[in-house]
Amino acid sequence: MAIFFDDKYCKIARTVNNFIDQTTEIEMNVYKSKETREREKKLKDASLAFKNNAQNYLINNVKALIEETNKIQDIETIKNRKEFLEQNPKIEKLTERQEMIQSEGLMLIDRVLKEDIDIENLTYKDIWLQLGLTSDLCHKIDFLGTMSIGLDGVRENNLSRLYNATKEKIVSDVEDC
Repeated sequence: MAIFFDDKYCKIARTVNNFIDQTTEIEMNVYKSKETREREKKLKDASLAFKNNAQNYLINNVKALIEETNKIQDIETIKNRKEFLEQNPKIEKLTERQEMIQSEGLMLIDRVLKEDIDIENLTYKDIWLQLGLTSDLCHKIDFLGTMSIGLDGVRENNLSRLYNATKEKIVSDVEDC
């Protein structure tokens, strides 16, 4: 759901209710073009699926590492991590790899569609591709910025009602898109 007015494509990104002043502030993302908005709509599900898959993969990696560590010593009883890893090179290697994968994975989860990502420079590119990363997801959605509109009264977070209240506040012609 988005609106078009004054040659701008806008989508409500967040709202803030001010209970003291009895107002609601609506912040909208302003898109570069209609094509940009359509691109975001087209990639939304793929983006969410990749982020979910990557997050689950990272969680399962940590669980597997804990299981491997527990085979040697209960992880809760390890007092000196560095010493334990030095004495267990297999676990040390697994830990280093898992930490590098986690670092890259968290970066991707945070940046997909928000920042350009050089897919060819990813260390674990094959993993991310298997989890749903595509070159399309590596190109950010071009926003011009944000704009805010203040509404009288505290509004519930019902998107349809927020859009209707926003459209009433705008003096230009407004189209749904």
